[in-house]
Amino acid sequence: MLALAYIHNADPYLGRLDYASLPQQALMEMFIAGIERRDRICDSCEDPTDATRWTGVTVDAQTQSITEIDWVAWNLSGFIDMQWLPATVVTVSLRSNSLRGAVDLTCLPPALTELNLSFNAFSGLLELRRLPLSLRQVDVYRNKFTGDVCLTELPGGLIFLDLSENQLSGALDLRSLPNTMEEFVGRSNIFTGNVSLTHLPESLRCLDVSHNQLSGSVDLTRLPQQIFYLYLNNNNFSGETDFSHIPELMALLNISTTNLSGEIHATQSQAGNFRVKNSNVKLVTVKSEFESNTRII
Repeated sequence: MLALAYIHNADPYLGRLDYASLPQQALMEMFIAGIERRDRICDSCEDPTDATRWTGVTVDAQTQSITEIDWVAWNLSGFIDMQWLPATVVTVSLRSNSLRGAVDLTCLPPALTELNLSFNAFSGLLELRRLPLSLRQVDVYRNKFTGDVCLTELPGGLIFLDLSENQLSGALDLRSLPNTMEEFVGRSNIFTGNVSLTHLPESLRCLDVSHNQLSGSVDLTRLPQQIFYLYLNNNNFSGETDFSHIPELMALLNISTTNLSGEIHATQSQAGNFRVKNSNVKLVTVKSEFESNTRII
């Protein structure tokens, strides 16, 4: 097994292996070394086949460099070590497995654009401050990550970030999301404290912070004009709220099961865009301009 050969021959005074000197075969073998029954990927644990021929692995036709890893719903269990991913990898999808343990996101390949770890049992802290600048999508939905997360140093080109259904806690600072962000999902965690909605990127289309322990008042007067979906429901938000500046393109605003109060004026056709159940917000139906100007002849 090539990976073991490199480990046994490593200079003990160097500590960690020299990543740059390792061929991608050795890197891939070390990446999956903690996966149980990894022979499903590499055919043999003792004598793995060429990594470029592993199922779910895509290579560049010219260079034979590994560019994509797609092991979705393979019933994989065990651990992975992100530090051994080849530098040429641009997408990694390990969705819907039973992988567990900590995941170090500070040593991802520099050209990585998409990382999907959703529907696993990964745990520990989620370090988001040293992600590759190339990243566009990060999905860690439904794992067991814990602790605070820093959202103020995300890659400048990040478009999609899903942190939902973990055990993340602490403050949720949305004031410095990347200008490219289109969807942020932080649903069903243990985030607490106030949250500012006045400095969201204009590119944002969906924001979901529902089912947390967020509190305080919310300012909805400076939302992105292109936002379609805003989920604030099932939190401890409270106070009188100004709903007069809701963007016209808003398809769904959910503030149910909060202590917010105020009035939302909407036409009959718009009323279905608002969820206010178990809150102190009153939904007032008004006539549209078309209805007001219509005369019976």
